[in-house]
Amino acid sequence: RLADAGALTGRTLLVHGVHLDEEERELVLSSPAWIAHNPRSNMNNSVGYASPSSLGERVLLGTDGIGADMFAESQHAFFRAREERLDADASVVLGWLSSGATLMSNLFETPIGRLEPGAAADLVVLDELDGPRPTPLSGGNFPWHWMFGFTSRMVRDVMVDGRLILSERELLTADEDSIVELAREVAPKLWARM
Repeated sequence: RLADAGALTGRTLLVHGVHLDEEERELVLSSPAWIAHNPRSNMNNSVGYASPSSLGERVLLGTDGIGADMFAESQHAFFRAREERLDADASVVLGWLSSGATLMSNLFETPIGRLEPGAAADLVVLDELDGPRPTPLSGGNFPWHWMFGFTSRMVRDVMVDGRLILSERELLTADEDSIVELAREVAPKLWARM
């Protein structure tokens, strides 16, 4: 239906893709549409597994709201890919992360994920909590450090569009204690409604 309606464009993001049959997969692959792979959400909801290797070049990594931890999401995506294919490489998953920046750059017409003039001033600074790594970090081994060593606990500072959001692990844009208190108050009401 989406293909017939002309909705599979370069601005289309299909989420999950776990129930695409072969004909539908071919329609998506022949279009410029993107697919968000959400391995933890798919596992949690028991809906199946969309093999990213069968989804073409326009795959990006998402969470579908099961948390905003892209470190954990990428690690789960790697382990699932390695289950499927023993030769799956960690750099493929980092490519899926990079694809998200590519799509957003196209949609917002501003380079995202790059350090260059005119790009969105977005930056994340990581801190090695456990001290220096015994293996020097290089371009060649960076994907493996990402998969087996990096965690969201290492995020020290975050800048979004030139505005510091997190500094020295302190949230600057909201009162975190108030948010937690409100969440604890409304969570039982939400669960009761569900």
